[in-house]
Amino acid sequence: MNGDDGQPAAGSARSHAAAGGVTIIPAAPSPRAARVFAWYTRRLFRQKFNGVRLMQGSAAALRGVDGVDAPVIVLMTHAGWWDPLSALLLHDALTPSRATTAPMDARMLEKFGFFRKLGVFGIDPNSAASLEAMGAYVLARFQENPRTTLWVTAQGSFHDARESIRVRPGAASIAAKCGAAAEGRRVRVLCCAVEYTFWNEQRPECLVRVENVDPPENATTAGWLRVMQERMERCASSLAAAVIARKPDAFEPLMGGTAARTHPVYDWWLRLRGKSASIDVRAAREKKTAVVRSGGDFGRVSP
Repeated sequence: MNGDDGQPAAGSARSHAAAGGVTIIPAAPSPRAARVFAWYTRRLFRQKFNGVRLMQGSAAALRGVDGVDAPVIVLMTHAGWWDPLSALLLHDALTPSRATTAPMDARMLEKFGFFRKLGVFGIDPNSAASLEAMGAYVLARFQENPRTTLWVTAQGSFHDARESIRVRPGAASIAAKCGAAAEGRRVRVLCCAVEYTFWNEQRPECLVRVENVDPPENATTAGWLRVMQERMERCASSLAAAVIARKPDAFEPLMGGTAARTHPVYDWWLRLRGKSASIDVRAAREKKTAVVRSGGDFGRVSP
């Protein structure tokens, strides 16, 4: 039951605030606040990043669950501060018709209470009892609105993009219990790897890969945890390979992602002369490699 601004009424919002004896700071979703913050997030990414690029097939995977009348869980890597904003950007662009919810450290949410209006709820990530409490809270949200997506950082804390991924069991536990809690609707699970890296521009790239996670034959917590772990590792490895290879063709732009430039005045001068202002970095690298293989200047070693 929602209030005038789309927020849950007080009784509904607090009914799971102490699930399992563990205090949870409930979300207080506001569609109006979400729209404003989504606009701010798009503006921020345009200012801070050269582009946001999704590997081929990733946008289709997210769009494919936008109209699904069932709960969705998106497991994200957790490489940096931008991750929650990346999730919001992806949701706003590719799954805008769905409701969202996401956990946050309760201590941080107390400081940044505005995030409650975006569907964020607060838990103690270091408490073992929080696992059951979070599960009960999320399942209740799924029951209230089956078209809800849980965005969660599967690792639970910051990890370097090149470190091995260790998925925590919270999402697997929710997925295992989700069928009955959502009136028989089958939960859909996706994994999402994100990296923030510099390629050829002054500003960094936000690079994303999304894959579907097929349900396990044995849909227990252990079964879900196994397939989530395997798919998260594969998803992150595939993204890492494309990032290291610097292959723009492996991605489709969600925002920005223009070709490399030199200087705006010099670009203008080149255009007046009928020349391209773009820097084809890949072509330059391939040319250098050819020179090395042929024993040219770059490949010579002084005696």
